[in-house]
Amino acid sequence: MMNKNKGYVNQDYLSQAAQMFAPIKLNSYEKLQANNIHSLIDVGCGTGIDTTTIAQLHPQIKNIIGVDYDKEMVEQADKLAKEKECSDRTQHQHANSYELPFEDNSFDAVRAERLFMHLEQPEKALREMLRIAKPGGRMVIVETDWASMSVNNGLDELERRLSHYFANEFLNNGYSARRLPGQFKAAGIENVEIEIKSLQSYDFQLWLLLSQHTVMMEKALQDNFVSQKEFDAWNSNLEDNSSKKSFFSTINIMTFSCDT
Repeated sequence: MMNKNKGYVNQDYLSQAAQMFAPIKLNSYEKLQANNIHSLIDVGCGTGIDTTTIAQLHPQIKNIIGVDYDKEMVEQADKLAKEKECSDRTQHQHANSYELPFEDNSFDAVRAERLFMHLEQPEKALREMLRIAKPGGRMVIVETDWASMSVNNGLDELERRLSHYFANEFLNNGYSARRLPGQFKAAGIENVEIEIKSLQSYDFQLWLLLSQHTVMMEKALQDNFVSQKEFDAWNSNLEDNSSKKSFFSTINIMTFSCDT
């Protein structure tokens, strides 16, 4: 599963990201066609932001399960469900996405958001998600295409190198979004709808948090992927652009939806 030291995200990250991702999250809920389902699982549920929100938006869904590899996240998710008064229909449990503890054809809908970028064996997780989905059910997967991240810095060649480094070295599966279409086909799913949305940020501090930029750059320097001179110039340019209010960054988010 996911290595906590590689691309690991904490609760503050998830909370801030949830606010920025709000329109994409709502779109993913709509693609679940929730009015027609009675059972749902969110794989990689984190702190339960999505399971509890879906429970509140769709009270007719009587069985909502969230699973996550991080036991602390699961505890927080159960706490949030109680706070939102939906714990009677929303439960969370510790589980490995490669071996989901459910029978075949268990759920009307299966959802995952920003999970696959952490997985070393994404094909195995996708097969598991398809296994537990009912025939004719719905699947929605939201993934960040980290290699598409672009930031106004002025050091364009270095920016492309760092984009590749982040996607290929800092995360287990940073190219997850662009690889999913082929993985769906390999699993026998042909008719997958794909939506691509670009997220933009003018907020330098928010971008620092969501891109995990500081940790990434320190690791790049430690790995000798960048020199000290490049490291200093890159960070200096970002700070300068921020002070001049010319900071800008964009990244693509892909939403995959299909019948199972």
